Amino acid sequence: RFYSEYQKPAEAVRSLLYSQGQKYKYFFDLALKRVKGEIDVSDLLNRMLKSIVRDRAYQSMMNSFKLGMDEHDRIKNQANSRFQKMVKANILESLKVQRNLIGAFVRASLMRMYGELQNSFEEMSYIKLEVLSNRKKAIYANYADSGKRGDIQYVKRNDKQYFWDFDSEFWADELGDYVFALRSECTQ
Repeated sequence: RFYSEYQKPAEAVRSLLYSQGQKYKYFFDLALKRVKGEIDVSDLLNRMLKSIVRDRAYQSMMNSFKLGMDEHDRIKNQANSRFQKMVKANILESLKVQRNLIGAFVRASLMRMYGELQNSFEEMSYIKLEVLSNRKKAIYANYADSGKRGDIQYVKRNDKQYFWDFDSEFWADELGDYVFALRSECTQ
């Protein structure tokens, strides 16, 4: 269920992150659309963005950005002078840098969350392998020759079946019942 629910949305997030690269304005706008509720993305990406915009660091950076925008608006209403143009240009440059910092924060947060999701997929694979291993043990526990599978001395064969011994390996028949009879090197 975990894979079916998150595999494709995670691939979409990865695709978005790598297609947009370091276009910080895009990520700034993406988060801003999430705040305004004007976004139409997958549920996974929506939840990721929701987490980011609730982060205190993001909120602090956005408050500073809004203060800069307010200052820019106040300067626009002043008399049109050379000083006003210089201050306005400085504020705009500062806002651009701040916008890029916020966009970089959003992108980095999405990358971190995507990485955590990938780690979850990997851990789920280990859990899945462990479950399969335990099921296999349960199945073989019901057989009388448990523990003997793969050992050449316990294989039953007829006159038309040949053993080709290659470093503890053999073919039981021409259909390819190929088995490794390797001894475990584990100390436990």
